[in-house]
Amino acid sequence: MLTIKKFPFGHINNFKIGYYKKCGGTFKMSSQTTSFRLESETMGFIEEFSKEKGETKGEALRELLVNGRLMLAIKMYKKNKISIGKAAKIAGTCISEMIDILSEFGVKSNIAIEDYKESLITARKNLIKRSN
Repeated sequence: MLTIKKFPFGHINNFKIGYYKKCGGTFKMSSQTTSFRLESETMGFIEEFSKEKGETKGEALRELLVNGRLMLAIKMYKKNKISIGKAAKIAGTCISEMIDILSEFGVKSNIAIEDYKESLITARKNLIKRSN
């Protein structure tokens, strides 16, 4: 069982193989097995990283992928290439958590009126779901 207790930059996230806690809910992840080639240097890094953490190479690779998705989302949002909603989707989280993450990194908001509208629509949908 892999638990990412803390990202290197301070963001706390709980991730367990097979289950993912996301914005107040827990759901079972579907998994697939895949195979691909990696450069020797990259494979060496994964092996070293997994040994340092006392994890399997698969667990270490999953942690690196989670962190990589998050960093990609932050980088693209910071450069105004994507909306906050798209950043949250890339990072695998919800908009409110993405706002907190961006704040932790000192990334200033580039929220446009479309983002505010999207947030309002999502909030209304969530309120309707909760009232039913």
